Order: sequence, then structure tokens, then C-alpha cells
Amino acid sequence: MDKENIASTLNDYLEGSGRFVVEISLSKDNLIQITLDGDARVSIEDCIEVTRYLESQYDREKEDYELRVTTFGIDNPIRMIRQLHKVVGNELMVKKQEENEQRVRLEKLEEGTLYVTHRIKKGGPKAKALLFKDGEEEALLFEELEYVKEIICF
Repeated sequence: MDKENIASTLNDYLEGSGRFVVEISLSKDNLIQITLDGDARVSIEDCIEVTRYLESQYDREKEDYELRVTTFGIDNPIRMIRQLHKVVGNELMVKKQEENEQRVRLEKLEEGTLYVTHRIKKGGPKAKALLFKDGEEEALLFEELEYVKEIICF
């Protein structure tokens, strides 16, 4: 059992479903951890379905393993450009190399480029209220960003 084989099996299964693999890790003691995301949100039922599918593909009698399938957490940095399609119009925290973290709104996404509007605190950086106004627009290359995180507003 190896990572590439698991990835291939999963990618074939998930093709056309709107769900995709963000990460697969395989430990020395055969703990398989799979992180899923989707073009829409991924549910616990999706994780159960993928778990059952993988269990039907790999025989525990031949090779013992432990399997954990989880969704991509909203507190994690976005790892793939595909994950950004569902958050167009939302606010993100982005960090460029050797610069401070910046709050932006993702306006559109085209071929690895994020078109964003910077969000500036109303009343200046020392204002206590978390009210923002639009600032400058900018095009950012995803591959040049240190990280991108979705901001969840309640």
C-alpha cells in the first residue's frame, strides 16, 4: 500500500463528484490520513462514503491499516487553487513573502491569479471596531503567496 496508489484510486472514484483530495499521509505503522475538500462544502456523509469505498478496495486481511478521512478545516491555510472557487466574493487573509498578513476580498479567480480588493479598517489601524472599507485592487499569484486563509464572519 502506497500513497500514489491510494491517490490514484481516490482520484478515479471522486472524478466528476465535485470533491477532491487535498492531502494524503501514510505513516510507517499504516495510518492513512486523507483530507477532502470540494467545490461545495464537504459533509460527514461524504467522508463516510469515501471511507467505505476505500475499505472495499483494500483488504485488511492482506495488509492491516487504520484509515481516517476528514474534511479540510476552515482554520487551515488553503493549499490548492481549486479550493478558492467556492469563496469568490468572501474575505480572506493573505500573506505575501516577507510582508504582513493582509485582509482582502476575493473578487475573481483566473488561472492561478487572485483578483482581490484590499479591506482597510475604517478609522485607521488603531480603530477598535471591526468595520472595513474597500481599498486598492490587486492581482496576486497564488504560487507566490505564503498562505491564504478563509475568514469566517458570523
